[in-house]
Order: sequence, then structure tokens, then C-alpha cells
Amino acid sequence: MSKSNSETQGWKENAQKLTPLVVIVPVGPNDSQWTRLLKDLCGLEPRLHVVLVVARDRKKFSGESFFKAHQQILESFEARGLDVEVMFSEPNRGRQINQGILNTEEPWIWVLHADTRLRRPCFHTLKGEFEKNPNRLFFFDLEFDRDGPQWMWANALGTRFRSRVLGLPFGDQGFAFSRTVFFKVGPFQERVKYGEDHLFVWKARHEGVPLQPLDARILTSARKYKKRGWLRTTSEHLVLTAAQATTQWIQSWFKKRC
Repeated sequence: MSKSNSETQGWKENAQKLTPLVVIVPVGPNDSQWTRLLKDLCGLEPRLHVVLVVARDRKKFSGESFFKAHQQILESFEARGLDVEVMFSEPNRGRQINQGILNTEEPWIWVLHADTRLRRPCFHTLKGEFEKNPNRLFFFDLEFDRDGPQWMWANALGTRFRSRVLGLPFGDQGFAFSRTVFFKVGPFQERVKYGEDHLFVWKARHEGVPLQPLDARILTSARKYKKRGWLRTTSEHLVLTAAQATTQWIQSWFKKRC
């Protein structure tokens, strides 16, 4: 992807100062999309710490089988400069994220879904904002990859409206925050089947943590919309989000008046 001269120069200047950052990537039992993400993370900074928190499949999965299947791939990323660590967890995204965060020490945390694709300016933009506004919850604008239906441009616009206007970003927008913010807001919910990211945002709002969109886009896969149908998947997301948001809004309303 081509970059302007000013953008490239700014990246070179900022790359000289390393960022004490850990990238947390929750991975499903049979998901291989994380290999593409790690390719994008290569070269951002020397020895960038990336933690894959892999969900166990109780029937046919073990840590040994994962390493056996992916040993050469992991070693290739290590050779390209990444510090890749693998952890294992029960299959729950909130639990996976918490485990990755609580078992690392870097003061800055970037949570990325396994099917995320990065543009290099994303890291450059995030790095600058961390230094200027350390007590905020950051997120990116979202762009959908070309592996889904043609209507995904409408979802991208809807995501931008929901996150920037309504203040409700989702986890596929690449949440980034300091460890201080994480402990202030509290861990991601582990007792819910969906929406742990949505609930984390509401907790941040309750605690007075500012939400800040970043002027950069990350890509995410749209394959589930193709597999399950665009209208059905979009409608389900809207209904589930509205239900969860209504509950949180009512709770906030009562807290303010009690």
C-alpha cells in the first residue's frame, strides 16, 4: 500500500522510540486468521510482544496439538522480530482477554481480534495518542475486508455512527488502553455469551473514562456475513446490541437517581 512522503517520514521519526505495548489476540479453537494479523504486526517495532490466547476445544484440542500444528509458523514470526507468546484458555472471549492482560506486564494494551488486518498508520497514530492522552479508551474506525457481501459499506457507515456519535465502539475496532484504565474499569465480563466488549465500554463510561476514536482504519473480515447472510447477521447484531444497550442505559439512569 502506498504512503505519502510525510506519512512515511513521520513513521520513521516515531519508530525510534519503542512503545511498552502488549498485543492481546483471543483465538478460537479452529481459527487460523491470526497468521495474517501477525504478518501485519511484523516490522512495527523490534520484539513487539504478541500474546495469542487460544481457546481450548474440549473434544479435540490440546496445547501440544496446537504447537505441533503451528510450530514452524510461530518460529517464522519469531525470526521476523515478533515476541510471540501462546496461552490457553477456556472458550470465552472475555476470559481469554483477561487472561492475556493479567499474565503480562506492559503498561499499554492493544486488544485485536484474530481476523483483524492492519494498515501501518494505525500503530503510528495509536502510539502518538498514548503519549498525549494516557487515560482514555481508544478505538479505530472499521473497514470490512472484501470477503463478504457487497452491502458491507453500509455496515461500515453504521459502525462509524454507532461508535463516534453514540459512543458505542465494539471490540473489532481494536480497543487500546493503559493498564491503569483496565484496572479502573474492571475486567471484561466472562459470564456472557456475547457483547463482552460492549459491556466493557459501558463500564468505561460509568467510570468516566473518555472514549477516543482514532483517525485511522483497521480491517476486519466480513466472512460471517457471507456465510450466514447479510440481512440476517446485520439484523441479529442490531437486536442484540439494542437489548444490551437498553439494559445498560436503564441501570445508568437508576444509578444517577439513587
